[in-house]
Amino acid sequence: QPHYGINARGADEFFVQDGLAATIAGVTASFSLPLDLLGQTVYAQMHVGTNLYNQVNSFYLSGSAPPPPPPPPPPPPPNAPPSADFSWNPTAGDANTAFTFTATVSDDQDPATSIQVRWDWNGDGTWDTSWSTTHKAQHTFGSPADYTVVLEAIDSGGLTTTASHVVSVAPAQPLTASWDVYVHAHEDDWQLWQSPMTYYDYQNGDNLLFITATAGDGGQGASWWQAREAGQEASVRALAGSGLAEASSSVNICYTAVGQVCHSIWHYTYGDRTTSFFMRLPDGNLNGSGFASTGFHSLPKLRDGRDLTLTALDNSATYVSWADFYLTLQAIVSTYAPYDSTTWINAPEFDRAMVTGGPNSDCPSCPGHADHLAVADAVYQITVGLNAPWGRAFFVDYPMGWNDTRYPANLDATMYAIKKSFFMAYSDTIKAMTGFDEYLYGWTVQFWENSFHREYVRVI
Repeated sequence: QPHYGINARGADEFFVQDGLAATIAGVTASFSLPLDLLGQTVYAQMHVGTNLYNQVNSFYLSGSAPPPPPPPPPPPPPNAPPSADFSWNPTAGDANTAFTFTATVSDDQDPATSIQVRWDWNGDGTWDTSWSTTHKAQHTFGSPADYTVVLEAIDSGGLTTTASHVVSVAPAQPLTASWDVYVHAHEDDWQLWQSPMTYYDYQNGDNLLFITATAGDGGQGASWWQAREAGQEASVRALAGSGLAEASSSVNICYTAVGQVCHSIWHYTYGDRTTSFFMRLPDGNLNGSGFASTGFHSLPKLRDGRDLTLTALDNSATYVSWADFYLTLQAIVSTYAPYDSTTWINAPEFDRAMVTGGPNSDCPSCPGHADHLAVADAVYQITVGLNAPWGRAFFVDYPMGWNDTRYPANLDATMYAIKKSFFMAYSDTIKAMTGFDEYLYGWTVQFWENSFHREYVRVI
């Protein structure tokens, strides 16, 4: 009973001795067939000897053949250069105007957010900014002319494209005495959270009024908060340039309630366009509890009625109510700045959700600084609450340092450098006066650097 493997290589043979009668029975064979023969009739042939016997059997294979395999995917298209264009706002301006340029880019393979751009402000072939994925940039031309502004974009494959437009810049108009008021809690706050807006306001010819509500003492002695004040003054000099006249003294700031109320407040002037007020109230600590060295008094407690009075650390003034404090803020502004829409009040953000660490941040659910929020509430009261005509801008603070994904980096290399220079002037002064390096050890270097790359503000 021989069995023949049909698919095996070579012939299958069974020998019978010549001359003998033989019967071969039970012959079987096996074979495998491709699936594409399903649904067809196949034929099997059997041969004995050379041509002694042969037989053909047919078999119908039920079923259906599988579909042919899909063709391979087409090769990816070759990389094409990105597309790029830009707009600018305002569309017309003079030599003092800070123009904001916004690039619009796309690419066949890369997301728009990964496309890097750089700018040539006068079409001279020299790039004035470095490559950056930040697609907004600000520039002030400084002199009247028609400028060919060139944008270049590059994708991950190294392919580039350019776009250019002519920006007409008129002669500078006489500057009006507009005022930009920056109110915050501590001596390093406007540098970290409200800049480089401060720089552009000053470059536009505006007068700057800085109001710092607390001494920022951190529960330490006078030498510490005095060093912080000196650091803020150094930041102002970095902003305005060196060599300007400076002076400092106490001044009386008054407002009218039932009668006239006046408080003595220390102030510092540098040049003829910057004024800084230091109210020197006790630092409230991160949560508003205050510090033992200052009797656990704080501005948040004054707001909430848990402190009935609050005295400056130099005993220059005592505020007998929350209204006494915020009306004094209003009086400082009104002493210098017009009571109209040309004056802008810049303050910390009052919306708690916006300044609490988001889930995708280095500090999820961490609340904003209690002093910042107290100052924000006071400014909200004298602007929105009292329906003042001033412009109002509110700035996000700590979540930027926490690398909160709601506030991605949005400053280009130039704005980053400007902002960092203000803070480093502050930090270097403190180091020279106390030996403490605020940049290296105040928080973390990464917290500062995250802040230098961001500025988020909303106008109400």
